[in-house]
Amino acid sequence: MIPATKMISKVLWDFNIDVNDIEIGYYDRVIHNNLFLKFTRLWIDPKNKFSFKITVDNKQVDIPYHRLRVIKNKGKIIWQRK
Repeated sequence: MIPATKMISKVLWDFNIDVNDIEIGYYDRVIHNNLFLKFTRLWIDPKNKFSFKITVDNKQVDIPYHRLRVIKNKGKIIWQRK
């Protein structure tokens, strides 16, 4: 299995993949469940190798890569943490 960061890099740089079709699922510690959101809502800082950012209620929230559970392309799983 390739690391989550490498899969995200592939999504960003593979011109055969439309980022508008990508959805990610990550584990939310507050509600104790997986949440899904469109890849286009992520903000990825190439200098930060530990987390990505999303905006929730007008606040930027860091989500550690280890909480990333699944990446889907058009509803089909293309990466999943075991």
